[in-house]
Amino acid sequence: MRTGPVLAATDFSAAAELAEQQAAAIARALGRALHLVHAVHRVEDPEGLVGMSPDLVEGLRQAAADRLEQRAAALRSDRLAVTTGLDLGQPSAVIASEAEARQAALVAVGSRGLTGFRHLLLGSTAERVVRRATFPVLVVHPTDGGMPLPPRRVLLATDFSAAARAAGEAARELLGLDAECELALLHCWQPPVNLGMYAFEGWSAMSESYRGEVLRALGERLASEAEKWREQGLRVETALLEGLPAEAITAEAAHRQSDCIVLGSRGQTAGRWLFGSTAKRVVQQARCPVLTAAAEENTAAEE
Repeated sequence: MRTGPVLAATDFSAAAELAEQQAAAIARALGRALHLVHAVHRVEDPEGLVGMSPDLVEGLRQAAADRLEQRAAALRSDRLAVTTGLDLGQPSAVIASEAEARQAALVAVGSRGLTGFRHLLLGSTAERVVRRATFPVLVVHPTDGGMPLPPRRVLLATDFSAAARAAGEAARELLGLDAECELALLHCWQPPVNLGMYAFEGWSAMSESYRGEVLRALGERLASEAEKWREQGLRVETALLEGLPAEAITAEAAHRQSDCIVLGSRGQTAGRWLFGSTAKRVVQQARCPVLTAAAEENTAAEE
């Protein structure tokens, strides 16, 4: 785990405030400081004809600094030190820079911005933070409510990659998973092709045999992963599902009333490390906080 503070990115929206509160609770539990970050994003005329005047930029910066200090003051207590960071620039870049400079243990970000358009902040900021992060990121949604610490029900989605293992370890360290936690370890298999498209004599029996062999092998691997978690004193159930991974993960989390979904932000496919559509869609669709992490080798390979 990184040695720095817990960082909360804020745009002063309601969703950001929920992320701040969740980050503050985690910081207290870890005995860390909380660092609030805001980026003043200079919006330029799309035609490039008119830029913001220096006086306007300075006015925006000072107003943002005042609001940032108000949020920090509301969160300070004898158990929580709160610092602030403010910069001009593209929000996800500012957040990532602050997190790296301070070796943040975790970055918390809300999933919806001030505009009110669904997933707008996620698309333009939170998603970019998750994509470029070398640190764990907790995405908080407006309807999440507060996640208890330690969480009682956690869904850990795994594709058996280094990123999935990194996400699991981040959850254990940052969220304090203990023996009271019900950990659901899930893998979702999506057949690589629609075998019915290539119907030929005997295809049904062959494809069913192939499916059975794949699911049997995946079940064994999932059981092995579960045993590693049990050795750490956690109660573990497993779920092996078929279909679209993001939809299966979010549906299973809703069914189990999970307090948090945990998954790697990058998986492996065809030998390439990718920011997967699975992570992107899970953080969009989930009804609970989503913790993501990337393995170091994933991040290095993507550079």
